Amino acid sequence: MEHVIARSPAAASTATAGHPLNHRLECISRNRYAILSAAVALLMFFHVSNRVWKGDFWEHAACVRELASRPLSPRHPMYLADTPHAFYSPYLLSVAVVSRVAGLGPIAGLTAAGIMNLILLLVSLRIFIGSCVEEEAEKTSFYTLLFILFLWGPPPWFWSGFLHMDVLGYVLPYPSTFSAALTFLSCAIYLRILRGARLTWFIPLYLTIPTVVLTHPTTALVLCAGLLAFTIGFRKTATRRILLLLAGAFAYSLLVVRLYPYYSFMDLLLGKGQVFHGDADDLYESLLPRTLPALIGIIPLLRRFRDDRLDPLVLFFAFLVGIYLCCGLSGSTGYGRVIFYIVLLLQMALATSVARAEAHKKAGVAALLLAYLYLTSPMLPMQGLRSVLQYMPGRGSNYSDLLFLSTRTKQDDVVLSDIETSLMVPALGGKVVAYDRPVYWVDNRARKQDAALFFDPATGEEERMRILQKYGVDYILLRTGGDSAARAAPYLFFPFGDQVYRNQAYSLIRVDEGKSVLSR
Repeated sequence: MEHVIARSPAAASTATAGHPLNHRLECISRNRYAILSAAVALLMFFHVSNRVWKGDFWEHAACVRELASRPLSPRHPMYLADTPHAFYSPYLLSVAVVSRVAGLGPIAGLTAAGIMNLILLLVSLRIFIGSCVEEEAEKTSFYTLLFILFLWGPPPWFWSGFLHMDVLGYVLPYPSTFSAALTFLSCAIYLRILRGARLTWFIPLYLTIPTVVLTHPTTALVLCAGLLAFTIGFRKTATRRILLLLAGAFAYSLLVVRLYPYYSFMDLLLGKGQVFHGDADDLYESLLPRTLPALIGIIPLLRRFRDDRLDPLVLFFAFLVGIYLCCGLSGSTGYGRVIFYIVLLLQMALATSVARAEAHKKAGVAALLLAYLYLTSPMLPMQGLRSVLQYMPGRGSNYSDLLFLSTRTKQDDVVLSDIETSLMVPALGGKVVAYDRPVYWVDNRARKQDAALFFDPATGEEERMRILQKYGVDYILLRTGGDSAARAAPYLFFPFGDQVYRNQAYSLIRVDEGKSVLSR
């Protein structure tokens, strides 16, 4: 029978010594993946308790808020506009429905989803590796997870779709993390089918494949590459019925995508590509130093290629490298996030070799590996320590000063604030004029220019009033505390309304056009 990762016979097991300490060590060794997973989960619970979120979390939370309020006909989550949004995925829709039923706010609902994603990710990764490796699966799973978290050169990419320790806590609630877990699970299910399981196992694939496509298209590329690689690698067991059912799964996924009511997937894919790819050049920069520690995984991959030119793992790796290079050359750099899975396969291949060396008690192999890691990334231990410490409890929340918006503003009130703060506002209350993220189906450039112009101290009152009227602004939110460059002097904006709330960090002014001197 063919295997995906390990094909060598298992090492002969040794009898456990009768000493209690040896027995405990043996128990730890047998359950090391569960222990590491529990440690990661505990660390992520600490992070969640700190209530510190950044980046795309706020746009996802705004989507949850809008979908929970109007699940059948949502408006744009950030702007007061009846336009679709590319984040209205089955995943966020599910989070919104559960949040509404459970009476959770968007932040609490998305945070809870992040914890569920973590559990699903750890379980699905273990199942996937167990389906690939028939010997030393526990050791291989442990080393793979360890390498995913820490085996990166500095500085690793801080993007959604990556799962190393630097970024893991922040992306737990993201659609990309949910899609990664579904991808591991889908591949494991398909491997089970190829090994002779009942074809009824295709039923979950008919659910997971379109869900991944609509939730995170980049991860969908990885899933498709994996399914194709396993089909070719298990060519002897990939019967005609299996191929027809797999083709049916892809056809059904295309139909679901075509009929999806919340946004046009094809329009997003073909018509708005530059918005998605515009800021993704970083995924092709500093490639060697960021991946160097894991590149030693090329050696076991080459050995596998020597033994079988159609090895599934090698094919999977080759397909992803091809996608990465083609997207870079064509300018579709947003799909460069497949680099995470390229490195993951290197880490997985390396983990298999380490597990095998450990099983055969080859201390020399371990010593050479440690020497290589030290030479390629001498700061790796310190980098890993910093990554862990950032999640420890005791950090103050970075949004607690804005919680008043949920009671002071309504769902469709327009709040004008600085670009940085505007990203967080729609998750808490109201809509905004502009925010600094790729925006589909809306011209964001003029909005950002107007927002910057409004808060420029040199801008006159007449120009400010024009901006307020253009966007129908109900509130002006000023950042008055901290050392940010976005701090504003409240007295400049008092002519436009009354201050209705103030704390140590922010001031909220309700716009009253009749109060402006221009209206007198």
